[in-house]
Amino acid sequence: MKAKFTNQEIVLRHIRDASYKPYERDLGNIDFDAPVFAIPDDNPLIVFAEELNKIGGKFIYCENQQDLALKLISLLDHHQWLNPVVQDTELKHFFKERNIVFQDGDTMPIDTKVGISYCESLVGRLGSVLVSSWSNPGRQMHVYPEIHIVLAHSSQVVMTLGEAFRKLRKKYAVDFPTELTLITGPSRTADIEKTLVMGAHGPKELFVFVEAE
Repeated sequence: MKAKFTNQEIVLRHIRDASYKPYERDLGNIDFDAPVFAIPDDNPLIVFAEELNKIGGKFIYCENQQDLALKLISLLDHHQWLNPVVQDTELKHFFKERNIVFQDGDTMPIDTKVGISYCESLVGRLGSVLVSSWSNPGRQMHVYPEIHIVLAHSSQVVMTLGEAFRKLRKKYAVDFPTELTLITGPSRTADIEKTLVMGAHGPKELFVFVEAE
């Protein structure tokens, strides 16, 4: 006469039997440098633009530096964003040469409306902007302004975060930045009662201008 088992006993017996059987796995040919996710076949710049738009950022393609300046002035005039804060020395020269009015942000006010900066890299697969503590203005620009405008070159676009890190290691071979920040779209949170709040710990809007090279 066969013994009768309850459903729970049957399940536990299967689990016990499975745990007694060692699983053979060949780990000798693992490529630890291979990407974890599949890499898109498209141009990294196209991928970045698509991913940035998906997460609420705004992508503006510029054919050259003059085109970038004209589109930037048009954006500022259209929204009447007066005296955007600029901290980067090179960017200040860019504004002065084109008579674009800006506020020198060596000491950035907490209530800054618009801030404009450069970046380290643009990560295509994530639609993210990588900034570091060594690039002016360091830690402030992606926290204080309500609107953050990033200016970049197409040569700064990479497909993966790993590529962005390799570029950083090459650029800062001697003195690596103490902090890296990945900006992925406008700041937001839904931690409080599951209500989406924009600008929770950074800009409500993110614009990325990319100049072709």
